Amino acid sequence: MGYFFISQVYRTTQKWVSILKFADFVKEHFVELITAKNLSRFIPQVAYYCSYEKRKKRSNYLELFYMLNLS
Repeated sequence: MGYFFISQVYRTTQKWVSILKFADFVKEHFVELITAKNLSRFIPQVAYYCSYEKRKKRSNYLELFYMLNLS
């Protein structure tokens, strides 16, 4: 489930999802997420509430992790 949201949010908004904010979102919406037939309807909410702000000078955790996996 996590990879689905991370990839879909990045495709639509070019923003990275914060793992800690996403965990809090899942905790708050657990029943809704488990019973949902279409997880795509949560993408705008995850993008708004769980994404990192854009930074020019510093990288966030997910960007650093991604760069480590590429090298």
